[in-house]
Formats: sequence, C-alpha cells, structure tokens
Amino acid sequence: MNTTAHPKRSLPMPLWLQGSVELALVALASYLTVVLLLVAVWYTNGFNSSGTLAGAVSVAGHLWLLVHGVPLNMNIPEQGVFSAVTGTMSLVPLGLTLIPLALCYRSGRRLARASYEGQFWQPLAGGLLAYAVVGAGVSLLSTNDFFSTSPVLAALVPLWVAALGIISGGYAESRSLAAMIGVNAAEWVKKFSQY
Repeated sequence: MNTTAHPKRSLPMPLWLQGSVELALVALASYLTVVLLLVAVWYTNGFNSSGTLAGAVSVAGHLWLLVHGVPLNMNIPEQGVFSAVTGTMSLVPLGLTLIPLALCYRSGRRLARASYEGQFWQPLAGGLLAYAVVGAGVSLLSTNDFFSTSPVLAALVPLWVAALGIISGGYAESRSLAAMIGVNAAEWVKKFSQY
C-alpha cells in the first residue's frame, strides 16, 4: 500500500462563477469607495450636526446608484426657510463613474484571459447578474424616509457601466471580436456571400 500523500488537484472555477465573483467584488469595491468618502465627510462634521453614520452610509448608497445613472426619488418635507422638495433626480457624476468603469475594465481583461475562444459570454453573464444583485441590494439598504430608488431600476440601469467596462476590457485583452464571441465575422460573411 502506497502511503505517500498526493497533492489534491483543485478543479478550475467555472467561468460564470468567476465572472460573478469578479463583478460582485468590483461592485462592492466601488460602493465602499463612495462609502469611505462620505463617512470621511460625516466624521469631519461635514453634514449637519444631527447627521448620523447610518445616514451617511444611506447617502453613499444613493450616490453610488446615481454614479451608475439610477434615478433618485426625493420626498423632502419643508424645513425652516426651505420649501418641500419632491420629484425625481437624475444626475450622473461622470468623474465618479470612472471608478466602477475602470474596475470593470480591469475585470474584463482578467475574464478574457481566463476564457477560451467563444466562452467570454459565460463570465459576462454571471458578472452582470452579480452586479444586478448588488445594485438591488444597495437600493433596498439605502432607502429612507426622504430618498428612495426602485430596486428594479437599481438592478438594471448600472449594467451599462459594467457591460461597457467588461466588454472593452475583454476586447483590449483578446484583440479580436472573434475570440470573444467565437464567430469570425469576416469568415462568416465570406462563406455566405453571393460571391
């Protein structure tokens, strides 16, 4: 009987799972960046003296969703000399949008390196699903009496940033659309051309 220990072979992570983990981490990293910025403002008493840490984190969640283009519903009652504010705000601070876009670009490059030809759609689909779940979660956790966002819009609207970053990063790494989707368009046109 052979008593020597053999190292265990680890199974490779499925591409859809790798994309899910990668994009969930990207979403959380960009969210935590915004949270840290607003917690720093709160800590230095940048908000009014009655502001709480939970309020700062809630505002950070709404700002993270605004960064991705999710409209914010406001229902602020009259306060002192300020009149009541109700309605929907759509403001995309493009400077902050570069943070998740750059992180998604980096993830797209990593996922393209991990994919074989024609399999890039698997980590893309898994990653976008994870990004949508994080977006809906941030919407649900950030809702308060004055500000709210639709969880459905919070799940769907941020996908443009994630998809743009992943696809451009994947293309930059593979340098070929055929490697990403598995179809060589030039060969396909040549095969079905009337000439």
